[in-house]
Amino acid sequence: KEDIYIKALAMFGEVKIITPKDQSIKLNANKFFGSVQNNNKNIVDENKKIININASAIFGGVDII
Repeated sequence: KEDIYIKALAMFGEVKIITPKDQSIKLNANKFFGSVQNNNKNIVDENKKIININASAIFGGVDII
């Protein structure tokens, strides 16, 4: 019922975040020899709440599914 805030850090490993396919996602990514990938369709709907993800990858990866 409220916006969701997720902070993810992948250091020498991998983090997978599973989200609903029709959910709005706002992504802030920081990478240092790593990767952050958003595989969600990221449909923006003003009536739905937003998942705010602050992701950091240091020699690792963050995947949003």
